[in-house]
Amino acid sequence: MVTAVLKRMGYEPRFRLLPWKRAYRTVAEGEAAMLFTFTKNPEREKDFFFTDALAEIEVIFFKRKADKITWETFDELKNYRIGYVDGYNYGSSFMEAIREKKFSRPDMLGASEMADYQQFLKLSGKRIDLAVCVKSEGLHLIRNNAPAFDDLDYIDKPVGPARGFFCGFSRKWPDAKSLRDRFDKEYGKFKAEGKKAAIFDKYGISASAAPC
Repeated sequence: MVTAVLKRMGYEPRFRLLPWKRAYRTVAEGEAAMLFTFTKNPEREKDFFFTDALAEIEVIFFKRKADKITWETFDELKNYRIGYVDGYNYGSSFMEAIREKKFSRPDMLGASEMADYQQFLKLSGKRIDLAVCVKSEGLHLIRNNAPAFDDLDYIDKPVGPARGFFCGFSRKWPDAKSLRDRFDKEYGKFKAEGKKAAIFDKYGISASAAPC
């Protein structure tokens, strides 16, 4: 979808897949034009001009099917081993719970291209009890790693409100704000023509899920 919109703007994009923190730093420092896709917060807006939302994401806990874990408040999860990835923005509710040390057994994994996959390996191997992940990403991992992850499912309760997934143009890239505005214009046309919906249908992604 991002490729299609950039080509409509007259560009032939070149993509690099990097560990999250390195990717963020590379683009924030102006060594590349765009970072995608990620959530928006005031700190990130200091480094980027954000596009319109490409999708919405829902962050949930994944667990082993055999474990009958439910929750209403984070306090109920205090004694579980909670897996999460360093540098990811899981939403204000979860991030505040981490800062306030509501979980007595947090298990932080360093950011990398395979971080969520590694989290699910740890979950399946009983090294953690719960893994925080974007719902669509987690389901994608389970579907595409059968039978290794057949023993995993999720708790159908979000850790916070659904949030947008965006592209961000580096404020240090020449004419970044103009690029963002042009992207949004072409993206609006792209959606109106039904091409976004066609891509989501092709990959079995619901309109309210992030294309991870």
